[in-house]
Amino acid sequence: MKIGFNCLATSPAYRGGVNSFTFGLLDGLAQSRRPHKFVIFASPQNRHLFVSYLNLPNFSVVEINQNRTQSIKGIFHKLPRPFHFLRRFARLKSLNDAMNGNVAESMDAQVDMFYVPYCPPPVFPFPRKPTVYSIHDIQHVHYPEFFTQEQKLERKVGFANCTDHAALIQASSEQMRDDFLANFPVLTPEKVVVIQEGVKVETFRRHQSGFDIRGKYQLPGDFLYFPAQLWYHKNHITVLKALASLKDKGISIPLVMSGARYEGSENLFEFIEQQGLGDRVFYLGLVPFEDVIALQQTAKFLITAVLYESSSIPILEAAAAGTPVIASETPANQERARDLQLNLFPPKDHIALADLLEKIWSDQPLVSRQVEHNSRAIERFDWPRIAEDYLDAFEGLVAGRRQR
Repeated sequence: MKIGFNCLATSPAYRGGVNSFTFGLLDGLAQSRRPHKFVIFASPQNRHLFVSYLNLPNFSVVEINQNRTQSIKGIFHKLPRPFHFLRRFARLKSLNDAMNGNVAESMDAQVDMFYVPYCPPPVFPFPRKPTVYSIHDIQHVHYPEFFTQEQKLERKVGFANCTDHAALIQASSEQMRDDFLANFPVLTPEKVVVIQEGVKVETFRRHQSGFDIRGKYQLPGDFLYFPAQLWYHKNHITVLKALASLKDKGISIPLVMSGARYEGSENLFEFIEQQGLGDRVFYLGLVPFEDVIALQQTAKFLITAVLYESSSIPILEAAAAGTPVIASETPANQERARDLQLNLFPPKDHIALADLLEKIWSDQPLVSRQVEHNSRAIERFDWPRIAEDYLDAFEGLVAGRRQR
């Protein structure tokens, strides 16, 4: 079977969960022994990201030039705010057909099915072959205040197109499956499959000899590590409030943050200054992947305070790296706690988080137990194993289509 990997909208400039997910899955599929061929569809702008796969016998990369589509997409973004009427025109179907019809037909001819590792933008080539999409969140439904009107409309149109077109939707947790079914009437339980996200276990276990991550960034001996883009929903503010509360009690716990600045990040730095936390909060910005690995391995605890997400790749990375985890008690993290031992706290309760930090910061027996358990449990989330679950879903979808 020839499986098309539609990566046309994968951004080279973005470093975050969706890209980690995409390349983790590709690397996992590369280790499969099943006799499938994988065709990666890339753009001229991102083709360089996939060059390494050209060395693999079962992979090929096809460059798709979408200059006309990009022009139309630019026009779409420049339309005046009251353009809800666009949704009446078959959710941009006529526009998509006009601009992407030839591209979709060309892609269709080369594979038996498609997989798209994200919800596509409103203007996108939708092929006729069965297509599986991964939807990572519908955050705009639960936290609309985090988005502009234009962003909300674009997401609504994109998700509507995606769910209408999908032969199958992948959800990373049971919570997300239920969320999709509740919010997209076009979906049925048979069209949503739960497949966990994965991690490159060996990559995060292997230590880089002679690499001093503390020295590189002038970090303290023990620290919390919070790897997340500075989005509102990542909820950095609750962690900072907890540290301020501990500071008032004379307790100093350093925090290291990495990730790009986005909306609302200025408020975080204002809070750090106002609360006098500058000597214990280290913001590194975007850091190389090898530094993320070293930070995961070196931290005393990983912390994630996210308000909403489908799953947490940093939690998996920390478990593989041998680092215990403090995480917000979201439904997805509660599901993850069935397999991994996590220290959970209510997402918006900084006092509860401060109490938890004070309680476990120096509890070495607890840390040892959790690290030992998680180092075994994480094996089931290794990308090569998770990739086999994706292949099961792909094969089942195509076989079912052929039978019908």
